[in-house]
Amino acid sequence: MRLRVNGEKPKSVLDALRDIAHATTGERISIDAFSRGLGRRSYGLLLLTLNLLNLIPLPLPLLSIIFGFPLALVGLQLALGLERPWVPSFLRRRGIKKIEMLHFCDQVDKSYSWVHRLIHPRLPVVTRGAAVRLIGFVLVTSAVV
Repeated sequence: MRLRVNGEKPKSVLDALRDIAHATTGERISIDAFSRGLGRRSYGLLLLTLNLLNLIPLPLPLLSIIFGFPLALVGLQLALGLERPWVPSFLRRRGIKKIEMLHFCDQVDKSYSWVHRLIHPRLPVVTRGAAVRLIGFVLVTSAVV
């Protein structure tokens, strides 16, 4: 997360994703490029991605086991205080087409721009230092249960 510099507003996640897309030279943006570009913010994106299937209202067998282990791993990395999550190399090379990412950013910006006013960075006491490690520990505990 970028702090304010000279009164400048911090970049939104969508702006950061656009910057990553524009900085990528090839047709595809790798998971590694996202992780490097987002830094600590990549934890949130990874947690959201791993939890999307849990939003399905139908009980799918073994879903919690399949996604619980990676969630526990991400929580452990957060609890250890790693700057960005470690992802296995075979996944780091995978990615998404640059044009699809830019289209996604435009669609989200158009449809959900009002959300940005609600989810701006707040409560730095709970988003830095020991509190982040505590959140990681709670995440590991919840994922294992």
